[in-house]
Amino acid sequence: MVDGPVSVGGWSPKNYSGKYAGRTTLTKALAHSYNSIPVKLMVAIGRKEIIDTTHRVGVRGELENWAPMVLGTSALSLLDITTGYATFANGGKLATPYAVLEVRRANGDLVYSRNDASAMPPRQAVPEDKIAELNSMLSAVVKSGTGRRADLGFAPQGGKTGTNQSYRDAWYIGFTAHNVTGVWYGNDDFTPMNDVTGGLLPAPTWKQIMMVAENGLQPQGLAGIPYDDSYAVAAAAAVPAVETSQLAPPTDESEQGGGESIPVTAQEDDVSQVLTGMFNLFEAEKPKP
Repeated sequence: MVDGPVSVGGWSPKNYSGKYAGRTTLTKALAHSYNSIPVKLMVAIGRKEIIDTTHRVGVRGELENWAPMVLGTSALSLLDITTGYATFANGGKLATPYAVLEVRRANGDLVYSRNDASAMPPRQAVPEDKIAELNSMLSAVVKSGTGRRADLGFAPQGGKTGTNQSYRDAWYIGFTAHNVTGVWYGNDDFTPMNDVTGGLLPAPTWKQIMMVAENGLQPQGLAGIPYDDSYAVAAAAAVPAVETSQLAPPTDESEQGGGESIPVTAQEDDVSQVLTGMFNLFEAEKPKP
């Protein structure tokens, strides 16, 4: 396909950089968030097919049936989007989110168990070979695209960054064979952030969370992302991982390109401070003496 100018009903999306890559592959277009490619695919496939497929993988929210929808303009919750990615991680089998594992009476009697309630095997929502093709492209996002700051190195993974207009929302959704995690950054009053993109803060935040979540788990391959020697070498390497602040600011899919402003550079302390603040919200208040 060709990354170049495209217009639909007077709407002409641009890339974050303000430039076009020309002839490219779908993998490279996804990895570097070229906006014209999904728009051209939408014109060829049709918006209804895109909406139906999105719901098929487990996303329940309503998607707006207009052209900018293909670049993620519909208002969806982080849980809803992450559910769709869980289906990718599950080889195309539908994932259903839940929050309650057990309910017991005061005497310990079991009233409800998630294990008992979910005896039915998950439904194959999308053929595994199709999910494998998608996962392979999502792996390229991490290895060479906008999600490089989320690269764990030691385990097969896929993911995608996201940034909306005016920098009001930035997110990163990613998965391994064991865990699927979504990270969102934004202001409570919906005011713009300071040029924060999905690859700048959400991606390294995701990495810090997953370094803990994956600790002690044996890395495994995913549909389309096999486990090979390169991951074993990374896991065994004694050399410290490259700090995320040393990576060049990633190019993201926001349409805010063309400006002369200097991109914000994420520092490791930025992510650590945010995570510390989040975790402190859940700490029990110590009783006063």
